[in-house]
Amino acid sequence: MTLKPKTYPILVQAVEEGVAYGYHRAYKHADGPTEAQVKDAVIEAVLNEICEWFEIADVTDGLDMQEQEECFCDRNEIGVRDVSCGDCPTRDYGTREPR
Repeated sequence: MTLKPKTYPILVQAVEEGVAYGYHRAYKHADGPTEAQVKDAVIEAVLNEICEWFEIADVTDGLDMQEQEECFCDRNEIGVRDVSCGDCPTRDYGTREPR
């Protein structure tokens, strides 16, 4: 017998719980938190809750950059070699920083 989790409902639950926790946490230490403080607390709580339920593999795990085929940008000498422009149609170098 094989069990396969229903990932979408789990993700929805994690987001909902993260929003509730983050909202309450924003008001825990301040009577009137700013909008930015509330957003930051909610975002942090949602991401923590998601990481509690999901293991997120880095997109570059197990990839040897030398073994990948040359991408469109590198072939056409666009931008900096081996650095993703973010719009490359054939390769994602995983260089984007999280917000």
